[in-house]
Amino acid sequence: MDDKHPPAAIEHASILSYITFNWIQPMLLRGRVQFSCRSATPAHPQVPKDLFTKRHCFLTHVQKQTLVADDLQRLSENDKVQRIADLMFHEWTREVETKKQASIERNERMKRPNLFKVLWRCFGLYACVPFVSGLMESVCKISEAVLLG
Repeated sequence: MDDKHPPAAIEHASILSYITFNWIQPMLLRGRVQFSCRSATPAHPQVPKDLFTKRHCFLTHVQKQTLVADDLQRLSENDKVQRIADLMFHEWTREVETKKQASIERNERMKRPNLFKVLWRCFGLYACVPFVSGLMESVCKISEAVLLG
C-alpha cells in the first residue's frame, strides 16, 4: 500500500518550508480547480481585436481534479502510529514509576500520574512551533495597529 503513495515531503522540508507549510504545496496543487477560457472576439469586424484582453474571456472549461487516497503522501516516520504509541507507553510507565517511587520514599499514598506531563514530554516541541508562530503573528498585528494608529 505504501508503494503507491508518494513519500512524505515533510521529512525533507527545510525549516522555512516547515513553518510556512510549503511542503504540502504539491499535493494541494494537484487537487486545485483549473479554468480554461477563450478570448472574447468582437462581434463587429470594425472593433479592434486588441481591445479585448485577458480579463475579457469566456469560461469554456472547468477541470476539477478530486484528490483520491492514492494522492495522499505516506506518513512520516515521526507520525507512525506504532512509534507514537510506544513513546506514549514508555513515558506513561516512567510517570507511574516516578509517582510510585515518590510515594514509597514519603511513605504516603501514591499520587495520580499526570497525563499533561506525559503529553508534554512526548509532544512539547511540536506544540511550541505553532504557539510561537501564533504569538509572533499576534505581536505583529498588535504592533501594526499601534504604529499605524
